[in-house]
Amino acid sequence: MDRRRRGSPRPCRTRAPPLPPRRTDPLFHSLLVRERSLVRATDLSSRLAARALLVVENESCLHFLPDDLAGVVAVLGAGNDLSWLGSPKLRDTPIAYWGDLDTWGLTLLARARSHAPNLTPLLMTREIFDLHSPSAVPEPSPASVDPPAGLTHGEAELYRYLLSLDRGRIEQEFLSVERVRVAIRAWGRFHSRKEILG
Repeated sequence: MDRRRRGSPRPCRTRAPPLPPRRTDPLFHSLLVRERSLVRATDLSSRLAARALLVVENESCLHFLPDDLAGVVAVLGAGNDLSWLGSPKLRDTPIAYWGDLDTWGLTLLARARSHAPNLTPLLMTREIFDLHSPSAVPEPSPASVDPPAGLTHGEAELYRYLLSLDRGRIEQEFLSVERVRVAIRAWGRFHSRKEILG
């Protein structure tokens, strides 16, 4: 067993698992099968034990996760069911949320924040959208004509901006893998330092 793999985030999935990874999958050699778990959303609040928690909207983003963040649990594909984030067991756990850059992604961010007010959004800004705008597509059915409660001023402005565009949607799978990993590592290491310093 390669002991270096112990630092990988442990992804939990809330949907049926995808096909087994191809050998070209960048995580084929860096994540162990035993580290992947299929967990009901209703069980997440009672079963999670982590130094930090990364919530990822889409399960298909598994290959974006860096493999060098010890103690970080990644939950992929939780969808709309985010009430488990309000569990008392997670009250002191640093939580980050990363979703699609569209009105639904921002709506889910607001919903997540309603249960975990101190969570950190990752890669859900106007700057990130503009950097990846060639990958933007039309959003077939926006969540609402108004931003949901729970967004910051900047996030609400981004919501309105996306609504104003003909192509106002970038699925998170189309972001730069390296940019995503840099952002996740920066967040994870920041909380590692805080833990060490007390």
